[in-house]
Amino acid sequence: MQKTLLFACLMHLCSCSSGEQFRDLSEFNMNPKALKDGEPIKLIYADQGEGNNATGHFFSHLVVVSQESGDTVNILTGINNGFKEDDGDQVYHFISPANSAYKYAFLGDAIGAGTDIKDLPEPNLDYTKVRYDPDHREIARNNYPTLVGLLGTQSNTH
Repeated sequence: MQKTLLFACLMHLCSCSSGEQFRDLSEFNMNPKALKDGEPIKLIYADQGEGNNATGHFFSHLVVVSQESGDTVNILTGINNGFKEDDGDQVYHFISPANSAYKYAFLGDAIGAGTDIKDLPEPNLDYTKVRYDPDHREIARNNYPTLVGLLGTQSNTH
């Protein structure tokens, strides 16, 4: 059953879109503890709209499944990741706003010589709307726990 749901959801990942719509941030069931920093996840939906999140002041909407708990969770991200259909097969890791990689993604310009990234505050994205694809309303409009963050991959370097 879970594989059937995952397959159906992957079909949504990069389907052609007829447009984009926005939801108010207040419509989401915010829970900053829905995932742990570094928790492995698989992507089942990503809004694929165009545009710059910072310029438009909006979050991009992702729906993921925790590979630890099996829970389905919304992630609101301030970066348009440009996911492709086969990206749903990959295991990503959740990056929380407290993580140095998250800080670097949003505060990279503020980092200078001698700056310890751990001393920088968590970036506060003051966006109040979330972009979603109306063609995939059935998965995008849900009441799953929601948190702000990024997706990343792990690689071993020697």
